[in-house]
Amino acid sequence: MHTLDLQSYPGASDWHLEALHALRLAQPSLIILLVLVSLVRPYVLARARTRVADIDTEADAAAPSSGRLSPTSAAPQPTPVMIPVRSRRRALNHFLLLALAATHVASGGLIALRAALPDHVWTPSLPRWVGSDIAALTGLLAWALVAGACAIEARTRGQYGRGKVLGSILIGAFTDAAILGLYASSGGSDFPKTGRWTAAQLAIILVRLAVLYPACALACSDSTRFVRAADLRANAAARAREQQAAGASSSRAAAPANEASSLLTGPANGTNTNYGSTSASTPAPTSGANTPATQQAPKQAGAPGQASGVMGLSVGANTPAPTVKIFAARIASLFPYLWPKDSVSLQSLALLCALILVAGRIVNLFVPLTLGNVVDDLTEGKTPWADLVLYAGLKALQGNGGLLSVAQSYAWIPVEQWSDRALSIMAFEKLLDLSMAFHTKRKTGEVLRILDRGSVISSFFQYLFFQVTPIFVDLAVAVFFLWRRFGWGTGVTLAVVMVVYTWVSVAMTTWRTALRRQANNLDSVSRAIHADSLLNWETIKGFSAESYEVERYRKALLAYQASAFKVTASLSLLNMVQNLIITFGTLLASLLVASAVVRGEATSSDFVVMLTYVTQVVGPLNWLGTLYRVIQQNLVDTDKLVELLAQESDVKDLPGAQDLVVTNGEIEFRDVVFSYDGKVNALAGVSFKINMRSSCALVGESGAGKSSILRLLYRFYDIQSGQILIDGQDISKVTQKSLRNAIGIVPQEPSLFNTDIKHNILYGDHNASDEGVEAAARAAQIWDRIQGFPDGMSTVVGERGVRLSGGEKQRVALARTFLKNPKILLLDEATSALDTSTEQLLQTALSTLLDGRSSLTIAHRLSTIVNSDRIVVLDAGRVVESGSHTDLVGRNGVYAGMWRAQINEAKSASGEALSKEDAK
Repeated sequence: MHTLDLQSYPGASDWHLEALHALRLAQPSLIILLVLVSLVRPYVLARARTRVADIDTEADAAAPSSGRLSPTSAAPQPTPVMIPVRSRRRALNHFLLLALAATHVASGGLIALRAALPDHVWTPSLPRWVGSDIAALTGLLAWALVAGACAIEARTRGQYGRGKVLGSILIGAFTDAAILGLYASSGGSDFPKTGRWTAAQLAIILVRLAVLYPACALACSDSTRFVRAADLRANAAARAREQQAAGASSSRAAAPANEASSLLTGPANGTNTNYGSTSASTPAPTSGANTPATQQAPKQAGAPGQASGVMGLSVGANTPAPTVKIFAARIASLFPYLWPKDSVSLQSLALLCALILVAGRIVNLFVPLTLGNVVDDLTEGKTPWADLVLYAGLKALQGNGGLLSVAQSYAWIPVEQWSDRALSIMAFEKLLDLSMAFHTKRKTGEVLRILDRGSVISSFFQYLFFQVTPIFVDLAVAVFFLWRRFGWGTGVTLAVVMVVYTWVSVAMTTWRTALRRQANNLDSVSRAIHADSLLNWETIKGFSAESYEVERYRKALLAYQASAFKVTASLSLLNMVQNLIITFGTLLASLLVASAVVRGEATSSDFVVMLTYVTQVVGPLNWLGTLYRVIQQNLVDTDKLVELLAQESDVKDLPGAQDLVVTNGEIEFRDVVFSYDGKVNALAGVSFKINMRSSCALVGESGAGKSSILRLLYRFYDIQSGQILIDGQDISKVTQKSLRNAIGIVPQEPSLFNTDIKHNILYGDHNASDEGVEAAARAAQIWDRIQGFPDGMSTVVGERGVRLSGGEKQRVALARTFLKNPKILLLDEATSALDTSTEQLLQTALSTLLDGRSSLTIAHRLSTIVNSDRIVVLDAGRVVESGSHTDLVGRNGVYAGMWRAQINEAKSASGEALSKEDAK
């Protein structure tokens, strides 16, 4: 039995049917026109106001001045700036607008479904439903446009105009009510015969009229209160002060303890070293002679990538958008690091991965075609077993868990590991090759973070080639296939929808990235308050400020949660918009193919093929926003690593440089001028000579240039002018390796590796025998102490030797130098921080080590260098005195004054000790 829709509608006049058709088309057209006018109107009015203002200005300039002040100029009155603060109903309004759009999606889905199922009825061909397919598509577009216009206005102007929403609701409600009225008046007596398809369509209209239109109108009546801008600024300033306090405490808590300065590490954390200072109370020179360049010019606040002044946290600049140009430049610069040019087997695996990628695209095309064959077999009553087996086999090959994907992953693992290994080794070699100028300015944590994140380079290419590229290849194949199979309309529809989908995904992901960054910063503020409270626990208890701190933390947590809500809500909005676009595209393609099925131009299997293929192609697009964000972050990380790899060392071997040959160990500085920053000279014309196999000591105030001399002798820096000679050979013209092999260093604060004692001693000579290691340890007066450890030579010393005492670390470093057996020895105040008994052991070991070698010593306690063959006194980067201890004391100059000051200090300390002893 036929339903009402299939009858001839005897009660329906022509004007009823024409009115129904006109109303269906008029509703979306009027809504779209209203939205476009509302969007253009502000710009037209602003342009008109600007033109009127220009005319008034010209007229005022042409008119003669009356010599009287206008009321405004005579008595200017400041107008308080009021800022609207809206309620959050706009989110509900946006949701309801999209719900209205979804009703048109449902209407179009019913049309497509009715055409695809048996009887294949094309609803728009029925008299009362002519144009319903166009109405469904344009209605979806109209309400989506209203929602989009409101969202854009809310983001750009801070509020959206409610006129367009209310006007659209009135248009929709009036036309839908008229459609229902005309439908009822043209065939009201036939309603009991109405089929389920027509009932569903009418129910959708009733839902819009009874629920969505009223709800949306109520949501538009959101309340807006106006607040003085000064009040808002005061509240913002209060929050900023609170964040600043939290951020400052965070930076204090996060800052590591100052690394001990030494010849090898240079000034730590931008502080001057105290090498050779004669007294703790001696004022340091103000010239900053031995201060590296980074200490001379503090960073300007607010510069991108620097510490935030409010939060005390490192907030990087906004990540750049990954344009095609950036992609091409990054691929060109990184590809040589990732392509295994020297391995044929790895190249073959990479080629195999590419072939598997192509095979996957072919499988994706044949899966829906095979399913269509199964539908044809079932429709024609044939046995579909062969096609079903083929379909199952293709599905086993398809997808992330399919055999092709698994094979590709296995084949790519060796290539990925090779690229990671090659890049890591290259970056590590680069770091070791860079000069001291780089290492004194770098932040260890930042460099390590760059190296860690640099490992994403291979992931970057993996995402690009195995995730993003297949998506767009599949889309291109799908557009071409649908064009050839179903006509240009279906292909163009899919292409347009995919372009819109990609653009919206990229734009909204960029917006969400900013929201996520803000949430992360606020999360850091709340965590900083945690750290601040823990560090100042006693102060909080002393002032009974527990409730204040809890309230401070509560406010910070609320601010973070409000921002986190935006992040989560924006993700839901992104998913909804993406789904809406995909639904619109699927609906439009379904309508086109369904109409072809009804007209007999296509079969039911064609509809299944199209729907399966479109669903299969658009599925991976759901990850497009995530992939875009990951690739964008990977670009930033790889950019930092490439920048690190592009760093050039300031100290390089000259072409054809020869190895240093040390025979006598004679050292000479000839009018050496050196500056760390090119502005202030650390050394200004320093000249002195150390005869062969003799000892020389450097003394002077802090910042006089003593440590700079040792660094230059090791050639950690190059000098601006002058010469440094060893046995007549300019050290700038010999290889750095041979120079440093000839010199041994015993620093004030030895740097030991976090391995066992034997490994640390073997650093002096990796090829030494166990007997040689033992002999070096005995010579350094540390062997007996090592034997007292439970693990002996296998004792792990901890980071920088933290598990050893200061004297033990010094003697391990001394044993390392014994094993190296250098021709020249540098002593960087090796006994300044040791107790008397330990110092005596070290002095015994040092006397053995110094025998027959040229040495240069930095001294703090002058009593340790009285036996030196020569003492060089430095002041502000210049040599002011030179000679033996006896000669310098007799001259009654700078050295003599330093000597007397230390003698008096020692006597004073001794007297205080005796007084305390007598008091006991």
